[in-house]
Amino acid sequence: MTQPKDGPYFPITAVNALFDKARAGEQIAPESLPPETQEALCQVVQFYIFGRTMIEAGKEETNESGQTD
Repeated sequence: MTQPKDGPYFPITAVNALFDKARAGEQIAPESLPPETQEALCQVVQFYIFGRTMIEAGKEETNESGQTD
């Protein structure tokens, strides 16, 4: 599937390649990345933070009331 350049998608292949390098212990300077990869990485981090925030909010709500709404 080709991903549109101006769409809601980001170059996940490039991000996956970065994660592979990081897992291998390679250090990557963010400023050395192409702008579209920098943007994609920002989107991944924002999505992760959003997800963690929702999970934590759900845990707090469950803990306070004893059950989920």
